[in-house]
Amino acid sequence: MSITPNMHPIIRAATRAKFKTRSNANCQFRAILHTTSAELSSHPFAKKLLVLDLNGTLLFRPKWSPPPHSGPSRGRFERPVSPRPFMRTLCKYLFHEETRPWFDTMVWSSAQPHNVATMVQSCFMNEQEKLVQVWGRDHINLDTDSYSAYRLGFSL
Repeated sequence: MSITPNMHPIIRAATRAKFKTRSNANCQFRAILHTTSAELSSHPFAKKLLVLDLNGTLLFRPKWSPPPHSGPSRGRFERPVSPRPFMRTLCKYLFHEETRPWFDTMVWSSAQPHNVATMVQSCFMNEQEKLVQVWGRDHINLDTDSYSAYRLGFSL
């Protein structure tokens, strides 16, 4: 990467600072920058996989708080699920006959399968079968303790 006059000043300064140190990592990084890109698909309109995050992105699910104790046997508390505004519009776009050839759609959440099922039902209603996959916590290879414990999840 060369420093050019039309670069943003912050990028130019960061680039200068980065290349002042001549570590092996920087040399490798520069070598990667100068390699020729490889074509991933022979067809520019190859079908893509669109992966959508359920919890927090497609819907709102408030933090868990147990209901008031109402006796010796408490059942499972289901948190309310609220799809984001325009979720129906997004579904119409995702599953429209003209856009279906462009991409497949799947959803993912770090929640347990019974919660994922509730969220998918809330978001996609009668169009769930059009999703190519639905992944929950059962698909991410957690050990038994981590699977049943609450863990903060991050989506990238």
